[in-house]
Amino acid sequence: MKNLLYYWHLSSLHPFDFAIQSFDEDTCFPKPDLHRDIHLIIVQSGSLRIRNDDEFLLLHPGEFVLTAPWVLHGSNTMTGGTRLFVLTIETEILLEHMLGHKDLLMSLLICPPEIRKECLKNCNPAPLIEKLLKSFDRCKDDDPKIRIMRQWLAIQTFFIDLLSVLAHSDFPVISTENFRKIEPCLSRISEGKPLSVSDAASLCKISVSYFSHIFKQTMRVPFSVYEMHSRLNHAAVRLQQGIPVKMVALEFSFFDPSHFSKVFTRQFGVPPGKFKSGQASSFPITNK
Repeated sequence: MKNLLYYWHLSSLHPFDFAIQSFDEDTCFPKPDLHRDIHLIIVQSGSLRIRNDDEFLLLHPGEFVLTAPWVLHGSNTMTGGTRLFVLTIETEILLEHMLGHKDLLMSLLICPPEIRKECLKNCNPAPLIEKLLKSFDRCKDDDPKIRIMRQWLAIQTFFIDLLSVLAHSDFPVISTENFRKIEPCLSRISEGKPLSVSDAASLCKISVSYFSHIFKQTMRVPFSVYEMHSRLNHAAVRLQQGIPVKMVALEFSFFDPSHFSKVFTRQFGVPPGKFKSGQASSFPITNK
């Protein structure tokens, strides 16, 4: 079974990434991931098994998953013949374009995955999914700049339409108070630099015990696990850029190259030296 590693870099000038992924053989991305962006993944054929927070979903053609920012997800397994429509979207930029539905989208993203899945299912999203797919298909031959603009408009329209349906349902607007309390440390962690739990709590201006409690309650993983995942993801990018293993280990404050190699291999299933030399299979997501 082939293993995959994914990379993308989003910004205000590049707020989303899009890929059609086709798999001729059974393929897996065995380790979970976490980051500030959200994924909208639609299964067009075959099947996808994906971790979304603390549960695994098995998706078939026409079904989709919406992952939340800063939450563990991934561990994907695709059967041969699977075709996926994959969007990766910068969360804050999307929120800014949600008109009066910003709080509703944030509530949808931070609610437990089982509630999010049920609410999305009850919204009868099939027509919205079909509209999104057709919008992308219609502009596939456009000039690249025009195509990206039309795709971004289609993404915004999809979420606004979806949230409009949710607004007329009994979906509750969930308090984002705890998420906002820990957000300063999430932004710091996203830089890839080491951060102790005491420094994280200090950034958030709350006690260590209270910080640890609401962090695990909100993100559903302990702070130490989350922080380590982030550092390893950033280290993988630096290795891909050709930086020597010893320098990467030092840059991201691992005890020594041996310790770095051990935790990196546990996370990605391949030693950093082999990863850097290109001996690991990779599948970079690029803008279409």
